[in-house]
Amino acid sequence: MWVNRILLPLFLVLAILLSLRLAGVFDSSPVKAPAQTEASPTQAVSQAPPTTQVTGSSITKLPYKIAFVSNPDNVVSGYRSYEIYTMGSDGSDLKQIASGKSSLQWDPPAWSPDGTKIAFLNSVFNIDGTDKMEIEGNSISWSPDSQFIAYNAVFIEHTEIFSLNLTNGNMKRLTNNPSFNGKPSWSPDSYKIAFLTGRFNHGSSIDIGSDICLLDADGGTPSKITYNLWCNRAVWSPDSSKIAFVADSNFIYIIEIKLGHPMPLVSGMENLGDPAWSPDGKQIAFSASVRDTSNPNFSNVNLSDIYLINNDRSSLKKLTAGQGNNSHPIWSPDGTQITFQSDRDGNSEIYVMNSDGSNQTRLTHGQGNKYYPVWSPK
Repeated sequence: MWVNRILLPLFLVLAILLSLRLAGVFDSSPVKAPAQTEASPTQAVSQAPPTTQVTGSSITKLPYKIAFVSNPDNVVSGYRSYEIYTMGSDGSDLKQIASGKSSLQWDPPAWSPDGTKIAFLNSVFNIDGTDKMEIEGNSISWSPDSQFIAYNAVFIEHTEIFSLNLTNGNMKRLTNNPSFNGKPSWSPDSYKIAFLTGRFNHGSSIDIGSDICLLDADGGTPSKITYNLWCNRAVWSPDSSKIAFVADSNFIYIIEIKLGHPMPLVSGMENLGDPAWSPDGKQIAFSASVRDTSNPNFSNVNLSDIYLINNDRSSLKKLTAGQGNNSHPIWSPDGTQITFQSDRDGNSEIYVMNSDGSNQTRLTHGQGNKYYPVWSPK
């Protein structure tokens, strides 16, 4: 009897230990390190590369489109091919809407203010590429109501500004003097057209000593508002009260139309370009490079970057940081993002970032260089 009292508990203990061993609670095998997760192999080319310089949450998709120009054969001058694309603000829904070849100097594509058409070089077409119309001129600017375009037409020894009524086809010559008159820019309030005027270099496409003139939208006598400043295209403020422009590639000026005196906004940089007003008119984004003064050869110029400055000259901020050439900043209609072009990854590609410079994201990929991104107005 006493044997049973000893053996029975012993059998019960052995049975419990055996069941625990089978359950894996006790394991006499060597302890193994946790398995490491291997990095995923490089994805196929069709996959977008990693986001560049992300400093916060991913970029927000906005309800606007971006149009841009692609140069598939990478020819930088002369008679070259172009393709026009549109895409979503995050690079989705990419569509080719136009293509061709031209020896004309490229300007950015121009959305009509109502968002239904795009103008490029000497053509106007619907945003799906249909209903293409060609004009005998280029450098097209839209009237705010999308019913007219202004453009420059080249004559043998000079160029002149014309307007075209897109509804009835009526054309009107707005300038008439033997010099260079080009790059018209319609004011947002519809009343004025700013354009460049200057001596023309023997029938070539290069203007010399260009200044800015103002003209009533329906014609009349133009008035010059700058003198001997070697200006680039006039860029209107959203309220039509001011114009920003680059002079001699080394200065950005703002001129108040009522006061008529240009005030320097930015100086001390090289290759200044692409001034772009914020939608509220308080800031201007632009591109520039800065000389490397530590180099004894002082001719060494850094790559271009994008900067932001208040229109009262305060708070100059660098948005990109020395990765390739960054240029052509354009604000989204709601002012929250800026699209731009950069060759930081090799080819010139289209990028977007928040307006404070964060979340710089590459949108385009593939063959050829891409240039001149512009937001749709709506």
